[in-house]
Amino acid sequence: MQKYAKVRSTAKTVLPLELDEYHVTVNNGISEIHEPAKEDDPSSGFNGWEIEEQIIYDKDEYIALLSEQNSSLEQQATDLQLALVDVYEMML
Repeated sequence: MQKYAKVRSTAKTVLPLELDEYHVTVNNGISEIHEPAKEDDPSSGFNGWEIEEQIIYDKDEYIALLSEQNSSLEQQATDLQLALVDVYEMML
């Protein structure tokens, strides 16, 4: 995993989740920015995107992360169901 902050891009669009053959890129805090050029330096302006946090995973690493999150969510759903059964039984 590689983690970057305040990344700028001149791509046409920046998506929250980008996939290629080997990597998964998660972009958080995407905002479009337009900075005008300074009078003394016309090449100083910038039109594009700023990404607050960009995390790049290998595909296998990202799949493992999703699997862990899925297991955690399954456990939370089970715990919630058991708690609802307890509440239902108290009502009887």
